Amino acid sequence: MTLNFQKHGAAIQAAYDRVAESKTNDEWFILDYEGNSNVIKIGEEGDYGLDEFCTSFNSGRLQYGVIGVRLAKTALTKIVLVHWQGEGVPSSRVASATSHIDDVRRYLKSVHVVHYARSEIDVEPEVICKEVAKLPATHANTDADTYYSAPTPVGSVYKPTKPHVEISMKQRDEFWEKLRKEEAR
Repeated sequence: MTLNFQKHGAAIQAAYDRVAESKTNDEWFILDYEGNSNVIKIGEEGDYGLDEFCTSFNSGRLQYGVIGVRLAKTALTKIVLVHWQGEGVPSSRVASATSHIDDVRRYLKSVHVVHYARSEIDVEPEVICKEVAKLPATHANTDADTYYSAPTPVGSVYKPTKPHVEISMKQRDEFWEKLRKEEAR
């Protein structure tokens, strides 16, 4: 069964926009199921960073956490989606929700890394930062010159052939006469 985002879609999108546009990367939210249905809603939100985020998962639930992580001041922010399958979740529920992580990722669109977790050890800040460090452009310099500069004209060494200037009529006639004499022999 697929996830239902229609009921709480506006709230989920607003929370995602807050995380994606955050200057401090302290905002986060956790998506939760509405009872035993496949309707997804915002379970928890916070603004105290990665440490608070990592302690907010419930071991008896399937949850999806979203946070922005930046490793250095010059680095680009990466959006991390944590797929939490608590140790107390029945295996039948885990099996019925296996494709839901793909639905969440498609809905949120610009997720850079999906981190799978089953216990508190899997969501420690160091573990998440290690996953983010593996991504390309994590340490990119944002002070690079990004202004548009017009391309310079491309030079060429091509010169068109002008046969009437380069080959005189007399030389051409002599060439063909010489060729006829050689063929006649």
